[in-house]
Amino acid sequence: GRIKRDAGKLAEGLELLSQSLEIYRGINDVIQMGNAYNDISIVYAMSDDYEKSLEFFVKSLDMFEEADDQQGISYALNNIGIVYQVLDQDSLAREYFIRSLNIKEKNSDTYGIAQAYVNLANILSDYELFGEALSYYLKADSAFSIIDNKRGAARNLVYISEMLFEMQQLNQALGYAQRAYDLSEEFGFKVFQQDALQSLVNITESRGDFRSALKYQKEYQLINDSLALDKQVSLREELMAKFELDEKNREI
Repeated sequence: GRIKRDAGKLAEGLELLSQSLEIYRGINDVIQMGNAYNDISIVYAMSDDYEKSLEFFVKSLDMFEEADDQQGISYALNNIGIVYQVLDQDSLAREYFIRSLNIKEKNSDTYGIAQAYVNLANILSDYELFGEALSYYLKADSAFSIIDNKRGAARNLVYISEMLFEMQQLNQALGYAQRAYDLSEEFGFKVFQQDALQSLVNITESRGDFRSALKYQKEYQLINDSLALDKQVSLREELMAKFELDEKNREI
Protein backbone atom coordinates (compact mmCIF):
# COMPACT_ATOMS: atom_id res chain seq x y z
CA GLY A 1 0.00 0.00 0.00
CA ARG A 2 2.79 2.41 0.84
CA ILE A 3 4.59 1.61 -2.42
CA LYS A 4 1.44 2.34 -4.46
CA ARG A 5 0.81 5.53 -2.47
CA ASP A 6 4.37 6.79 -2.87
CA ALA A 7 4.21 6.08 -6.61
CA GLY A 8 1.19 8.35 -6.85
CA LYS A 9 -1.31 5.52 -7.31
CA LEU A 10 -3.44 6.83 -4.51
CA ALA A 11 -6.65 4.84 -5.06
CA GLU A 12 -4.76 1.55 -5.16
CA GLY A 13 -2.67 2.56 -2.18
CA LEU A 14 -5.75 3.50 -0.16
CA GLU A 15 -7.41 0.16 -0.90
CA LEU A 16 -4.35 -1.86 0.15
CA LEU A 17 -3.73 0.21 3.27
CA SER A 18 -7.38 -0.15 4.27
CA GLN A 19 -7.03 -3.92 3.91
CA SER A 20 -3.95 -3.81 6.15
CA LEU A 21 -5.89 -1.85 8.74
CA GLU A 22 -8.57 -4.54 8.84
CA ILE A 23 -5.95 -7.25 9.29
CA TYR A 24 -4.37 -5.40 12.22
CA ARG A 25 -7.81 -4.75 13.70
CA GLY A 26 -8.56 -8.48 13.47
CA ILE A 27 -5.49 -9.38 15.55
CA ASN A 28 -5.91 -6.31 17.80
CA ASP A 29 -2.43 -4.94 17.00
CA VAL A 30 -3.06 -1.43 18.27
CA ILE A 31 0.32 0.05 17.30
CA GLN A 32 0.11 -1.22 13.72
CA MET A 33 -3.46 0.08 13.57
CA GLY A 34 -2.06 3.48 14.52
CA ASN A 35 0.54 3.23 11.75
CA ALA A 36 -2.13 2.15 9.25
CA TYR A 37 -4.38 5.09 10.16
CA ASN A 38 -1.34 7.35 9.75
CA ASP A 39 -0.56 5.91 6.30
CA ILE A 40 -4.18 6.28 5.18
CA SER A 41 -4.22 9.86 6.44
CA ILE A 42 -1.27 10.69 4.22
CA VAL A 43 -3.12 9.33 1.18
CA TYR A 44 -6.01 11.69 1.90
CA ALA A 45 -3.59 14.58 2.41
CA MET A 46 -1.90 13.83 -0.91
CA SER A 47 -5.39 13.91 -2.45
CA ASP A 48 -5.96 17.35 -0.85
CA ASP A 49 -8.77 15.94 1.31
CA TYR A 50 -7.42 17.44 4.52
CA GLU A 51 -10.64 17.08 6.51
CA LYS A 52 -10.55 13.31 5.96
CA SER A 53 -6.82 13.28 6.59
CA LEU A 54 -7.34 15.01 9.94
CA GLU A 55 -10.02 12.47 10.89
CA PHE A 56 -7.63 9.56 10.34
CA PHE A 57 -4.67 11.25 12.03
CA VAL A 58 -6.85 11.67 15.13
CA LYS A 59 -7.69 7.96 14.97
CA SER A 60 -3.97 7.25 14.69
CA LEU A 61 -3.34 9.36 17.78
CA ASP A 62 -6.07 7.47 19.67
CA MET A 63 -4.39 4.13 18.87
CA PHE A 64 -0.94 5.29 19.95
CA GLU A 65 -2.35 6.73 23.18
CA GLU A 66 -4.10 3.44 23.89
CA ALA A 67 -0.78 1.62 23.40
CA ASP A 68 1.16 4.33 25.30
CA ASP A 69 3.52 4.53 22.31
CA GLN A 70 5.19 7.86 23.02
CA GLN A 71 6.99 8.13 19.70
CA GLY A 72 3.80 7.30 17.84
CA ILE A 73 1.92 9.90 19.89
CA SER A 74 4.52 12.56 19.12
CA TYR A 75 4.44 11.81 15.39
CA ALA A 76 0.64 11.80 15.27
CA LEU A 77 0.54 15.15 17.08
CA ASN A 78 3.01 16.54 14.56
CA ASN A 79 0.97 15.33 11.59
CA ILE A 80 -2.25 16.75 13.02
CA GLY A 81 -0.42 20.04 13.41
CA ILE A 82 0.62 19.99 9.76
CA VAL A 83 -2.98 19.50 8.64
CA TYR A 84 -4.16 22.38 10.83
CA GLN A 85 -1.41 24.52 9.31
CA VAL A 86 -2.60 23.67 5.79
CA LEU A 87 -6.14 24.57 6.90
CA ASP A 88 -4.83 27.98 8.09
CA GLN A 89 -5.54 27.20 11.74
CA ASP A 90 -2.08 28.25 12.88
CA SER A 91 -2.84 28.55 16.59
CA LEU A 92 -4.00 24.93 16.70
CA ALA A 93 -1.06 23.87 14.53
CA ARG A 94 1.38 25.53 16.92
CA GLU A 95 -0.32 23.88 19.91
CA TYR A 96 0.09 20.41 18.40
CA PHE A 97 3.68 21.07 17.30
CA ILE A 98 4.63 22.13 20.83
CA ARG A 99 2.92 19.10 22.37
CA SER A 100 4.81 16.92 19.91
CA LEU A 101 8.11 18.67 20.67
CA ASN A 102 7.67 18.24 24.43
CA ILE A 103 7.37 14.46 24.05
CA LYS A 104 10.30 14.29 21.64
CA GLU A 105 12.52 16.22 24.03
CA LYS A 106 11.64 13.84 26.87
CA ASN A 107 12.48 10.88 24.61
CA SER A 108 15.67 12.50 23.24
CA ASP A 109 14.25 11.95 19.76
CA THR A 110 16.69 14.11 17.82
CA TYR A 111 15.05 13.52 14.44
CA GLY A 112 11.62 14.39 15.83
CA ILE A 113 13.00 17.47 17.60
CA ALA A 114 14.52 18.70 14.34
CA GLN A 115 11.21 18.26 12.53
CA ALA A 116 9.37 20.11 15.30
CA TYR A 117 11.80 23.03 15.04
CA VAL A 118 11.20 23.19 11.29
CA ASN A 119 7.42 23.15 11.71
CA LEU A 120 7.45 25.89 14.33
CA ALA A 121 9.79 27.94 12.15
CA ASN A 122 7.44 27.57 9.19
CA ILE A 123 4.60 29.12 11.17
CA LEU A 124 6.81 32.01 12.27
CA SER A 125 7.88 32.48 8.66
CA ASP A 126 4.25 32.67 7.55
CA TYR A 127 3.85 35.63 9.92
CA GLU A 128 7.06 37.18 8.53
CA LEU A 129 8.85 36.76 11.86
CA PHE A 130 11.99 35.90 9.95
CA GLY A 131 14.52 36.35 12.74
CA GLU A 132 12.64 34.04 15.11
CA ALA A 133 12.04 31.55 12.31
CA LEU A 134 15.74 31.57 11.44
CA SER A 135 16.70 30.70 15.03
CA TYR A 136 14.53 27.55 14.87
CA TYR A 137 15.84 26.59 11.42
CA LEU A 138 19.41 26.89 12.72
CA LYS A 139 18.55 24.66 15.69
CA ALA A 140 17.09 22.15 13.25
CA ASP A 141 20.26 22.33 11.15
CA SER A 142 22.34 21.34 14.17
CA ALA A 143 19.98 18.47 15.01
CA PHE A 144 19.98 17.09 11.46
CA SER A 145 23.79 17.23 11.49
CA ILE A 146 23.95 15.23 14.73
CA ILE A 147 21.95 12.36 13.25
CA ASP A 148 23.42 12.79 9.74
CA ASN A 149 19.96 13.09 8.17
CA LYS A 150 20.75 14.30 4.65
CA ARG A 151 17.15 14.67 3.47
CA GLY A 152 16.09 16.79 6.42
CA ALA A 153 19.28 18.83 6.24
CA ALA A 154 18.88 19.59 2.52
CA ARG A 155 15.31 20.81 2.90
CA ASN A 156 16.19 22.87 5.97
CA LEU A 157 19.18 24.53 4.30
CA VAL A 158 16.79 25.84 1.66
CA TYR A 159 14.60 27.31 4.40
CA ILE A 160 17.62 28.99 6.02
CA SER A 161 18.68 30.52 2.70
CA GLU A 162 15.13 31.83 2.18
CA MET A 163 15.05 33.43 5.63
CA LEU A 164 18.42 35.08 5.13
CA PHE A 165 17.26 36.33 1.73
CA GLU A 166 14.17 37.88 3.31
CA MET A 167 16.45 39.55 5.87
CA GLN A 168 18.66 40.78 2.97
CA GLN A 169 21.71 38.95 4.31
CA LEU A 170 22.59 37.95 0.77
CA ASN A 171 26.12 36.63 1.25
CA GLN A 172 25.03 34.21 3.95
CA ALA A 173 21.90 33.32 2.00
CA LEU A 174 24.04 32.43 -1.02
CA GLY A 175 26.23 30.13 1.07
CA TYR A 176 23.29 28.20 2.50
CA ALA A 177 21.56 27.95 -0.87
CA GLN A 178 24.73 26.54 -2.41
CA ARG A 179 25.05 24.02 0.43
CA ALA A 180 21.42 22.99 -0.11
CA TYR A 181 22.04 22.58 -3.83
CA ASP A 182 25.24 20.56 -3.38
CA LEU A 183 23.71 18.22 -0.81
CA SER A 184 20.53 17.72 -2.83
CA GLU A 185 22.47 17.02 -6.02
CA GLU A 186 24.78 14.54 -4.28
CA PHE A 187 21.95 12.48 -2.81
CA GLY A 188 19.40 12.88 -5.58
CA PHE A 189 16.83 15.00 -3.75
CA LYS A 190 15.49 16.59 -6.93
CA VAL A 191 12.67 18.57 -5.32
CA PHE A 192 15.03 20.21 -2.82
CA GLN A 193 17.63 20.75 -5.55
CA GLN A 194 14.96 22.61 -7.51
CA ASP A 195 14.07 24.70 -4.44
CA ALA A 196 17.75 25.50 -3.89
CA LEU A 197 18.09 26.62 -7.50
CA GLN A 198 15.11 28.95 -7.09
CA SER A 199 16.82 30.47 -4.05
CA LEU A 200 20.05 30.84 -6.03
CA VAL A 201 18.16 32.62 -8.81
CA ASN A 202 16.56 35.05 -6.35
CA ILE A 203 19.79 35.74 -4.48
CA THR A 204 22.02 36.23 -7.52
CA GLU A 205 19.46 38.51 -9.17
CA SER A 206 19.34 40.64 -6.01
CA ARG A 207 23.15 40.81 -6.04
CA GLY A 208 23.07 41.99 -9.65
CA ASP A 209 24.80 38.84 -10.88
CA PHE A 210 22.46 38.25 -13.79
CA ARG A 211 24.77 35.85 -15.62
CA SER A 212 24.70 33.41 -12.68
CA ALA A 213 20.97 33.97 -12.24
CA LEU A 214 20.38 32.96 -15.87
CA LYS A 215 22.54 29.86 -15.45
CA TYR A 216 20.62 28.79 -12.34
CA GLN A 217 17.28 29.54 -14.04
CA LYS A 218 18.13 27.26 -16.97
CA GLU A 219 19.13 24.44 -14.63
CA TYR A 220 15.96 25.00 -12.60
CA GLN A 221 13.87 24.58 -15.74
CA LEU A 222 15.64 21.34 -16.65
CA ILE A 223 14.90 19.84 -13.23
CA ASN A 224 11.35 21.17 -13.33
CA ASP A 225 10.79 19.39 -16.65
CA SER A 226 12.32 16.21 -15.22
CA LEU A 227 10.06 16.29 -12.16
CA ALA A 228 7.01 16.87 -14.35
CA LEU A 229 7.83 13.56 -16.06
CA ASP A 230 8.79 11.73 -12.85
CA LYS A 231 5.71 12.12 -10.65
CA GLN A 232 6.88 9.34 -8.31
CA VAL A 233 9.99 11.25 -7.25
CA SER A 234 8.05 14.48 -6.74
CA LEU A 235 5.30 12.85 -4.68
CA ARG A 236 7.79 10.88 -2.59
CA GLU A 237 9.80 13.99 -1.73
CA GLU A 238 6.62 15.87 -0.86
CA LEU A 239 5.49 12.99 1.35
CA MET A 240 8.78 12.67 3.20
CA ALA A 241 9.04 16.43 3.69
CA LYS A 242 5.55 16.92 5.11
CA PHE A 243 4.67 14.10 7.44
CA GLU A 244 6.34 11.95 10.07
CA LEU A 245 6.10 8.22 9.54
CA ASP A 246 6.89 5.24 11.69
CA GLU A 247 10.61 4.41 11.89
CA LYS A 248 10.59 1.58 9.31
CA ASN A 249 8.70 3.63 6.72
CA ARG A 250 10.84 6.68 7.33
CA GLU A 251 13.96 4.79 6.32
CA ILE A 252 12.60 3.59 2.94
